[in-house]
Amino acid sequence: VVPTYNGMGNLAHVFNSIERQTYIKNVAQIIVIDDASTLPRKKETYDSLMQEYSKLPIEVIYQERNGGPATARNRGIKRATGDIIFFTDDDCDLPANTFELHLAAYGDKPQISGVGGWYQSLSHIVRKNTIERYVFVRYLHFFGLSMYQSASLSSDYFRYFWLFPAGNTANLSVKRYVFSDILFDEDFIAP
Repeated sequence: VVPTYNGMGNLAHVFNSIERQTYIKNVAQIIVIDDASTLPRKKETYDSLMQEYSKLPIEVIYQERNGGPATARNRGIKRATGDIIFFTDDDCDLPANTFELHLAAYGDKPQISGVGGWYQSLSHIVRKNTIERYVFVRYLHFFGLSMYQSASLSSDYFRYFWLFPAGNTANLSVKRYVFSDILFDEDFIAP
């Protein structure tokens, strides 16, 4: 699930990083939710991208009103058919082993409900900040669910981690059953 608002020009980078995954054979869908982007010729841009990346199972859902990334992600969740739903953003470049590592975490620890992981923002879009740095994995219990959560190497992130009202969704996968109880909070309109 990839929410986007006026970020369709970056989607080629996202699709490239998905295409080069070491484990892609069971990817059922790539759902792009256009959150009422205002750029001209967006349908033609999406059609061109889908043609260029025709080997990927890409579908685009158009929101009529801009509702923010949580609304877009929730719409993607409702459309997704897989047992594990992976989220990334339109400004991320995923390492080639991302899907493989996420699936290995679920295989190694069946009690895990979600996995967060490393990503690198596209440097021409997002400058380095605390959360954008290299990450490692640690355990976290969140809403009573067992999560594999990535965290920055920066001690600032740990100091303020519990103050943030949301986790990093730029590279997150979650088992489908979690969304039978909770969805993304659509009142939280920030990325």
